[in-house]
Parts: sequence; C-alpha cells; structure tokens
Amino acid sequence: MDSEDRIENVKIENIDIVSLKIYFIELDTLEDFCDYLVDCFKKEQKFYLEDDKFNMIMEEEAKLVNSIYEISSNIKNSYDDILQAFEIRATERQRRRRVAISRELNKKPRVLKDN
Repeated sequence: MDSEDRIENVKIENIDIVSLKIYFIELDTLEDFCDYLVDCFKKEQKFYLEDDKFNMIMEEEAKLVNSIYEISSNIKNSYDDILQAFEIRATERQRRRRVAISRELNKKPRVLKDN
C-alpha cells in the first residue's frame, strides 16, 4: 500500500496531512533499509568467516544498522505527535474490545423454553 492509500485510510484528528504523508514515506524508507539488512543476513550465510566477502557484508550490516538508527530516531523526533496518535488509537481500540467482552460476559444466559 502506498503513502496515498494509507493517508486515505488513516483518519487522525489534529494531524497535518502533509506531515502524515512524509511520515509514511519515512516509514517506507525505514522498511527498505530493514529489507537490505535482512538480505545481508541471508548473504552472510553463504560465505565462510575468513572470506573477504563475509567481512564486506558485515561492514555493510554495520552501516545499515547506523542508517536504521538515524532514520528511526528522526521519525521518533519529527513525528512524535503521529506516533502518540497511533498509540492513543490502539489504547481506545483495546478499551472498546474489553468493554464489548465485558458486556458479553455480563449478559444473562438465555433460558430454553420447554415444549
């Protein structure tokens, strides 16, 4: 799902649409870097520890970890209001679920009529 689709499906009050779009673009970038890191882990399995290619992959992994840290830190610092809005939505959804379960549990069981 691209950023535009996500923006249309996410309804958060008091959040600027432009900020939300940039947030989703940043998340996509973070996902790409995480995918690259997973690819490195897979490549790592194909080489011996003494191999230069193995060491090059390890160096690339270190760069990716630093990049992932920078991107995620930027997201946390720049879009904390969006992150908090999602956390509030999750809390409200869990509360509604608990209330619904509680109501179901508090219902009196139906008594079957004898013929």
